[in-house]
Amino acid sequence: MNISSAAKRALIPIEREIMSQPIEYFYQLNNQGEILTHLKGNTDSVGIKYIKDDLISTHNHPTGKFLTTIDIMSAIRLRNREIRVVTKDGYCHLAEIPKLDFFEKMNCQSLLIRYQDLFNKEGYSWGLIRKMKKDIKKNYGLKFRTILLPKS
Repeated sequence: MNISSAAKRALIPIEREIMSQPIEYFYQLNNQGEILTHLKGNTDSVGIKYIKDDLISTHNHPTGKFLTTIDIMSAIRLRNREIRVVTKDGYCHLAEIPKLDFFEKMNCQSLLIRYQDLFNKEGYSWGLIRKMKKDIKKNYGLKFRTILLPKS
């Protein structure tokens, strides 16, 4: 696990609250579970900003999407330790992000852009999503998981 139990305890009620909202909400927490950012977006996106390294970001996708390439690229750019997205079905899709040097970040971003181009051409398929996650894990050490949020 990439985050502390305090951060996990703080995230669960936030994610339960925002998972079924009609617009996107974005939070950044430190590993002690303190909320450092709370932003409100629209139905398709939410603006984000850099606070400091090593934070945990979470947000909701009202349209029921999984973690996108843009989510992952943003988390790498923000130097997050973990990026999470919750959907109205109660699932949390997350990526644990190791510390990457400048060149690893740039190369990972390039790989994600190539996959985004493929998604734009071919559409989102589970096979292509699995291939992307496998490539990113193998080359850059990101770990992807999907969890069902606890009821309380």
